[in-house]
Amino acid sequence: MSQKSSKLLRWTRTGFIENEWLAFEDFDSLVMASSLRERLSSTIDHFQKSESRYHELKLAWHQGFFFFGMSGCGKSAASRAAALKMSWNHVTVPSHEILNAHLLERALNEASRVPYHVIVLEDIDLILKRMDQADFFDIFDQAVERADGILWIATTRSPEAAPKTQLCRPGRFDLSFRFDAPSASLQQELLKTLIGEARPDWAERMGNLNYAHFQELKILTARLKSQDPSQPQSIEDEVSAYIDEQMISFDRLGGQSSERMMIETRALSVDARVLTAALDVCDVFNRLIEKTVGDATEAAHNAKHD
Repeated sequence: MSQKSSKLLRWTRTGFIENEWLAFEDFDSLVMASSLRERLSSTIDHFQKSESRYHELKLAWHQGFFFFGMSGCGKSAASRAAALKMSWNHVTVPSHEILNAHLLERALNEASRVPYHVIVLEDIDLILKRMDQADFFDIFDQAVERADGILWIATTRSPEAAPKTQLCRPGRFDLSFRFDAPSASLQQELLKTLIGEARPDWAERMGNLNYAHFQELKILTARLKSQDPSQPQSIEDEVSAYIDEQMISFDRLGGQSSERMMIETRALSVDARVLTAALDVCDVFNRLIEKTVGDATEAAHNAKHD
């Protein structure tokens, strides 16, 4: 199967939705830490060469990856890049489509019916909450045993909510990959591609920016450059304003803020029920901050035009 003929699919209760690959999507363009890229690339290469070994042992040829990390740090992009590197189909099974064990069994059966697929169980912790764990693993293990030529990927933003001792084991998701926000040095490299120079003096302000934020900044700068390419200073000003907005609104457009991460860490050391309560409070607080920022922005806009 060639890269052009591989498909980008999304499973739904009413059937598969097929999307087109973008012309510039490939594994090499994936922005991530170099160590993570090398490990992922090497693991994929070894897996693709292992088909005959699995079959000699009378085993279905498959492997499982467990991707975890906060929102916006590249888990979904990495799964797509893996499929492109292998020239395999990519199938996402969204957590909101899996309401019970019956739908899980149907989704896995339909997604793995033919070989050469990367199948992604999105937000696996949420899928597990909707059914008995024993049912989940019975269904998943049966799908794995009968499906040949499959790379299974589970993703989660909340690894503490997933039963890792049951998930991360041989025959299921035996290799774990942690996705972190870009390092300070990588943030500066990404910023340089946007505004033409690194800004070490912005390092503290940029602490919470993840890959999703830089994607939004790329869109912002592309729009600005297409409007008025002769005004580089205005681009820098807009990028600076965007960064400030994320700081003010506690990262309302992307991943977790450092403050929220600190609360989660403290809650985990006490009791799981405290974690749930803390996250609920954070969600309410974030919505209040969003409303405050939105109301202030609207008031400033109205005052400017009065």
